Amino acid sequence: PLFVIYTSGSTGKPKGVVHTHGGWLSGISHTMRMVFDAGPNDRFYTIADPGWITGQSYLIGAPLATGVPSIIAEGSPLFPHAGRFSSIIERHGATIFKAGSTFLKAVMTDPASTEDMTAHDMSGLKVATFCAEPVSPAVQHFAMETVCRRYINSYWATEHGGIVFSCPWGTEPELEADARTWPLPWIQAEVRVAIETDASGRAVEWRVAELGEKGELVVTAPYPYLARTVWGDPERLGTPEWRGDLERFKSVYFDRWSGGLAYTQGDYARLHPEGGFTLHGRSDDVINVSGHRIGTEEIEGALLRDKILRSDSPVGNAVVVGAPHDEKGETPVAFLIPAPGARIQHDDVERLKGLVRSEKGVTAVPSDFLVVSAFPETRSGKYMRRTLRALLLDEPLGDLSTLRNPESVEEIRRTVEEWRDMARLGEARRIVERYRYLRVENHELAPGRQVAVVFVDNPPVNSLNERSLDELNTVLQHLGQRDETQAVVVTGARSTFVAGADVKELLEIGEAGDRDSARTPPNAAQAAFAALEALGKPVVAAVNGAALGGGNELVLACTWVVADRHARFGQPEINLNLLPGYGGTQRLPRKLVRRRGEDGLVDALRLIVGGRSMEAGEALRIGLVDQVVGEEGVGPVAAAVELCRRYLSWPRPGPADGARRWTGSWTR
Repeated sequence: PLFVIYTSGSTGKPKGVVHTHGGWLSGISHTMRMVFDAGPNDRFYTIADPGWITGQSYLIGAPLATGVPSIIAEGSPLFPHAGRFSSIIERHGATIFKAGSTFLKAVMTDPASTEDMTAHDMSGLKVATFCAEPVSPAVQHFAMETVCRRYINSYWATEHGGIVFSCPWGTEPELEADARTWPLPWIQAEVRVAIETDASGRAVEWRVAELGEKGELVVTAPYPYLARTVWGDPERLGTPEWRGDLERFKSVYFDRWSGGLAYTQGDYARLHPEGGFTLHGRSDDVINVSGHRIGTEEIEGALLRDKILRSDSPVGNAVVVGAPHDEKGETPVAFLIPAPGARIQHDDVERLKGLVRSEKGVTAVPSDFLVVSAFPETRSGKYMRRTLRALLLDEPLGDLSTLRNPESVEEIRRTVEEWRDMARLGEARRIVERYRYLRVENHELAPGRQVAVVFVDNPPVNSLNERSLDELNTVLQHLGQRDETQAVVVTGARSTFVAGADVKELLEIGEAGDRDSARTPPNAAQAAFAALEALGKPVVAAVNGAALGGGNELVLACTWVVADRHARFGQPEINLNLLPGYGGTQRLPRKLVRRRGEDGLVDALRLIVGGRSMEAGEALRIGLVDQVVGEEGVGPVAAAVELCRRYLSWPRPGPADGARRWTGSWTR
């Protein structure tokens, strides 16, 4: 072998792909002329790690073999800002540019990043191309408008060795943002549809797909730079008998169809009348909704069209996976990354559903939208969809060794757990009341007996300002007058509880120097927290994130506190040159003294004067928290509602002793 290079692992355990000397080098060299019309006067800039196949083939191998200067830049092309890569194009006179679609999607998420990118002159580019993941028309349109008019779509993978589908130089029709790509002259390919498969998944009966029909992309004849085998049998390496793990290589890639060997990468495609192909994601990224087979990549493309249709779209990026459904078999679930500084609201979700419905039909509309800050991504720039699917289905995560950002997995896990918690409550949910900063869900847990779940919803950290506190006070007054509402749960929207007062509002008050205005926020907070204490019904704080400053005071005003194991508590005001929390200076010592006497008073003073925060486990130890959850996959909201369910299963309490009876019962 010339080299052994491992796949990204985005679909399973990474495989060591073996490439050979003559075939690989001659093949990628020929693609330089065929796809890019590359010559010694060009400069090739590839965004790739040399440890992955894109780096080996087009950062190092092909440019050196054809005498084309290659631009190699260390570090992220988007750090310290998205203009870094475009400044490299401008400064070094790049004429050919190659980068994965995931990279450009990251730029699309943020108008500021787009502005940083377009601040540099990229007019010297004669051609640019995507690689790695399938490309939606929305992403190609963005690339053609902002980077290079001839931004083409190329297709290949580690096993292919080099580009196998692209837009051959000078032969394709006028380029349009339709994500189409053409087989290079030496590539023979077709789209196949399996009619009948055996137990191993091999198609024992199949047909060639009709024009425009989706099926599996198959290469029907060999070409020089295709991989020869996968790594194996190391004892015989260097001998004429060495073949690697040829049986695995054959079974995974060549023996998927009856009637002879044909190479199958595992990607869905469509062939169009002019001979171009469109790629539609992995064949294992297809879900079956009520008998309709839908590619998740198609749904993602429809969601991302919102960025083209609206300049102020809050959608940064989208990945769709399938989840089990009792009636439909499967249902699409969309993971969304919001654009920086944007908030994905209910109206946005409804608009996105309408986009998918109009483009792909009602069966393709995601049943749920989960907002996260990042997707798990391999170091080669591919989103790890199998990890999202495993988290959604609560299955083993498998090999995560190729992840570039493993920390994203834990955040997504918490989001999914929250989603599951709310799904468990779905059957009991009857009434949803929406306010500007609050959302109230009423759950009937017994005939005529409800628990109201109050969500504080003021992104990004659910801070408390004067208006949200007034709104909370009003909502509590209404809940106090409803006989059917016999318990209340207070929590934060998404994976955040309440991270204190609105700092922007405080700064504005400070700059104005108006004492009356300065008194308004603490007065509003005291009124809302006093309303909580005087409600006469048990109030459970379901702390699903940071409870700092005013958020901690809100917790202290509640009857019972259930916290996620990742939650944090504290009074950080003194670190911000502010007086310690108006309510916390009273409620915190009172509560901890009741729990632990003088030791509790010392703990309270340390929190207030030291400005430190603590994790949920420590808060439980000192008596600030009553229960910590999350180890068994049960989130604080579900745990809090279950406590209310148990409470409501007892004989009906009197209107004045509900909170007192709760406290006495649960502390015994």
